[in-house]
Amino acid sequence: MGFNEKSYIGVLATTIVVYGWYFYDAFSRAAAGQTSVAEFGPTMWIMMGVYIALMIITTVLTAIISRKEDEELAEFDERDSYIDMKSERVGSYIQACGLFALLVLVMFEYSAFVLAHAILGTMTIATLITFSMRLYMYRKGA
Repeated sequence: MGFNEKSYIGVLATTIVVYGWYFYDAFSRAAAGQTSVAEFGPTMWIMMGVYIALMIITTVLTAIISRKEDEELAEFDERDSYIDMKSERVGSYIQACGLFALLVLVMFEYSAFVLAHAILGTMTIATLITFSMRLYMYRKGA
């Protein structure tokens, strides 16, 4: 397994853990009736900080592990470009569908709480699909 595949697994794991925790916390608070911006501001800042920190840690650990296995860290060939291009295209389609759904939510005048979390959810799902596609295509041998 190459450096790129390991880093994609790290991105997927970090995204699932951090955003899973955040959405669980957000929906728990929403169920309790706490939907004001003041309730979610600090939690969102913490979530973003934890996500960035974990991404840095994951990248550094992946580089260290790959270096110990004598892998080239900067190898990026035509196949990698093809995989990135194709997975980004699929992720962009998912994001476009999510943004269209957001416009529908705006037309039905949903609250800022719902819209903000729908935007965040759309971005999260698009990221998960993009990196899942990359990992799948590496495994498939595209």
